[in-house]
Order: sequence, then structure tokens, then C-alpha cells
Amino acid sequence: MEKINAKEIHFCESHKGKDKHSIMKVFSLIGVFLLVLSPYIFKNKFEDKTSIIFLTISGIVLIIITFALFSERLELNFDRSGIYYRYFPYQLKIKFIPWSGIDNVNVIEFKPEEEGGYGFKFNYCKNKEYLGQGNHALEIITNEGNRILFSTLQPDKMREELEKIKV
Repeated sequence: MEKINAKEIHFCESHKGKDKHSIMKVFSLIGVFLLVLSPYIFKNKFEDKTSIIFLTISGIVLIIITFALFSERLELNFDRSGIYYRYFPYQLKIKFIPWSGIDNVNVIEFKPEEEGGYGFKFNYCKNKEYLGQGNHALEIITNEGNRILFSTLQPDKMREELEKIKV
């Protein structure tokens, strides 16, 4: 993939995931963690090495998942060649969609509860959603009929920049 020239970027946005949903996910995760470990915690079964290893690995996994939930960030750029995006930490590399691979593009208003809430969602057939914050999104229909949504906090600026490059 070509390196992005900052002078040619028409639109650039980066925003974090919805924090209150991440907090709810973390509390749910801690609840499951405590439920699984309750026999060990309340009966003091930390006498053998297997129990200590299990507790240590479980704690590390909990910390990693908590970090992932609190560091969610959608990055979206587009220029004359196409759209560059990444939903960190789930996608480490920037992905690219050329304009030639896009059939239709619109900035739409959406209701998060109708789209399944915020976050990264996909099904194996056609749809992907990268919803961080807000209730507006860039809706892309690819030439193959796939639908991709990217949330935006700057819908007016996005529409204006899309018009400038005549998509």
C-alpha cells in the first residue's frame, strides 16, 4: 500500500470508542472472573501450583482485555485515491478501500440501538460496522454489495469533503 501524503488528505478523523459501554463490559468481565474464581477465593484452594498459575493467567487476560476495551479508537482518512481506516486495537494495520471499489457512499444518521450498539461488528456475509461515537456515519456500499459503516463526529465536514472530491 502507498504511503499517505498528508497534503492530499481531504478528511481525517480519529475518535475513541464509547466509554460507558467499555466500563460496562469491564464490570461484566470482572463479574465472570470472580464467578469462575469464587471456589478458589472462598475456600483458599491456592495451595497447589496449578491454582496459582490459573489465577495468574486469568488476571493477565483480564488486564489485556481491559486495555483493549479502553483503547478502542476509530481512525478514518480519505483522499482522492480512497478511504483509509483502522479500528485500533482490533486492527493493527491500516486498511484501504479504493474509490473504484465503492458503488455508493453517503453520510447518514443512525440509531446505535438499531445497529447493535457501538463497537466493531461484522457478519461473515456482507456487513461491517465501525461505530465509535456519535449518531452519524459514513455508509459505504462496495461493488460486491457489502455495507460498511464508519461513525463520525463531523458529518457536515465529511459531506463537504466528499463533494470536493466528487464521489
